[in-house]
Order: sequence, then structure tokens, then C-alpha cells
Amino acid sequence: MNAGELTTAPPGSTVREALALAVPGLSSAGVDTAQLDAELLLAHACGWTRTQLFAAAGDVMAPGVANRFAELLVRRNNREPLAYIVGRQEFWSLDFAVGPAVLIPRPETERLVEVALDILRSRARPRVADVGTGSGCIAIALAHERPDLTVWASEISADARVLARSNAARLGVDQRIQFVSGDLLVPLAGAAPFDLICSNPPYVPLADAPTLQPELRCEPTTALFGGADGLGVIRRLLAESPALLARDGLLLMEVGFGQATAVRELAKAAGFAGIEIIDDYAGVPRVLQARMS
Repeated sequence: MNAGELTTAPPGSTVREALALAVPGLSSAGVDTAQLDAELLLAHACGWTRTQLFAAAGDVMAPGVANRFAELLVRRNNREPLAYIVGRQEFWSLDFAVGPAVLIPRPETERLVEVALDILRSRARPRVADVGTGSGCIAIALAHERPDLTVWASEISADARVLARSNAARLGVDQRIQFVSGDLLVPLAGAAPFDLICSNPPYVPLADAPTLQPELRCEPTTALFGGADGLGVIRRLLAESPALLARDGLLLMEVGFGQATAVRELAKAAGFAGIEIIDDYAGVPRVLQARMS
């Protein structure tokens, strides 16, 4: 059976019945979180929260809602990311608008935000650069937590910058984030020096592309792939960031699984000291912390 056959609820179906029909179709398409995704998609089609959805489980769906739900399910059965379908993703307990122009914010990146806040705790009015800001999730989370902080956020994609600016305005921190256009650190030189440079760069090796989950293949390739070995952008950031850091400035950078040893050596070669690779909460070496020597 194809996705369309699996996701159409007959007229007069209740919310509960529509969910029961939808879950097997999502599961057969390879969606691991089929029940949760079906609930979130139906809530989105109704304009409700999940709590409202559960409260109305016995209600008959309006025809327009049923049709909208079927359309959303077909997209999810085709493995389009849930966040792109609903247009939202939570990060740092904040609601971010997302779309195909930006990488979907992930929970492991919150570890980088935690480390950054620890570093900045003892610094008054710190100056921070977020390189390749995408949706703006790192810059906005930091600005949200530290009212005295000013962030410069670089992004080469015009569509991503529009989305990041919109997120910053909606979350009330747009006056403290300067969004600049350009490749990585290039547009940030005029604002240096920075107390902290942080980045979640592309670090997936190109050779891994055929093995990625279908959802990942929907995300922007420039935000995912870091060259043949995944370290191309990381090398650039390590080589170029020392010139933009204050005397006691630090670089924070998310790295991929299995890259910790290589990144540590690259940081040493770039002249950094006090190099640490900090685990995320799954125990995976995730965040490079390096200080100017």
C-alpha cells in the first residue's frame, strides 16, 4: 500500500480513529516515533496543542481537518522532517520557526549553549560571534539568557538570515543580535575582537551521504556536509578564528561522532591551548572548547 492509501480516514472519523489509522502507515514508512508524529500532525492540522487533541479524542473531525491531516501524513510518510512540516522546532525551551533553508535545531546543540553560558558567567557585557547561525538558535538562546550580551551572527544563506531575524524578533532579542551576510568568519572581522566564537558547523563526511536517514537528506547540504572527511569547515574555523578572538577569548564548536581526536590535533596545530572535548548528555564527545594560548 502507498502512503495515500494508508493515511486517509473515512468521513465521520473521530480524532481517536484518525490517529489509529495513521500510526501504522507512519510505522510502515520507517518513522520510529509514529504515534507521537501522528498526534503532532493532527494537532497541527486542527490548530490545537496535544493536550487539546487528547481532550477532543472522541470528537468527529471536520472534513477540512481530515483532508489537511491526510496531506500532512503523506508528507511525513515520504520522510519529510516533522519540523519542516509543522514549521516549528523547540530549542532551549524556545519556539523556533524552521524551514528547508536551515538545519533543524537538535538537543545535542543545547550542550554548546550550556558550555558557552558557563564560560561567559564571569564576563560582563561579553561580545560573542555565532558563525553560520542558520535558524539563529545558538545566538538567540545566548541572548535570551544574557541581557548584557551582544551577538554578531554570520550566515551566507539569504533565506536563512530572513528566518533567523524573524526568530530573533519574535523572541524579543533582535536588538542585541547583529545578523551579517557572508561566509563563516569573513563578515565578522570588523566587529572583532570577540570573547567567544561559537559555531555548529557542517561536519558530516560526504562519504556518509548514502547512509543518512531520509529526513537528513531534506536538510540543506551546506549545513550538513563538511567535505570529504567532514573536517573542511572545522579546519577553516580553527585557522581563522584566532585573529578574531580577544586575548583570553575562546572558541566553542560542535563536532561529530568520532572526530574528537582529529579536531583536538587540529586545534593544537592552530595554536590553541586549554583544549577540551566536552561530552553531550548521551556521552558522545560533542563540543570543542579551545582557548587562545
